[in-house]
Amino acid sequence: MGHIYALVKAMGSKKSKILKMLVDTGSTYSMIDPKTADEIGVAKLPYKVPTTYANRTKEELDAGAVIVEMFDRRAVATLLIRECDEPLLGAETLEALGLRVDPATGRIEPSRSYAVRA
Repeated sequence: MGHIYALVKAMGSKKSKILKMLVDTGSTYSMIDPKTADEIGVAKLPYKVPTTYANRTKEELDAGAVIVEMFDRRAVATLLIRECDEPLLGAETLEALGLRVDPATGRIEPSRSYAVRA
């Protein structure tokens, strides 16, 4: 299976923007670069989030929240803010939207019916 990309609408306090994001089901959180975070108006958290990468290095990163929309589904997403080559779409965001990756086809599909869940 190759790389999977998704078009995600990220809605911050300043504006909305369609982002082409690399789907990374091995990442808990989604990630965007600081320039994009500032451009759309990510609501930053007042603390940094301890992060451990696949190679076991650790770093504390800024984080924030935006509304994301994909396949007519909308949810709040936590985003880590860090320089990155391309935005990442993590598992928490997919789960909040009720979506999953089908490993056989590499397609993103519903994992459950869409309803607000608290």
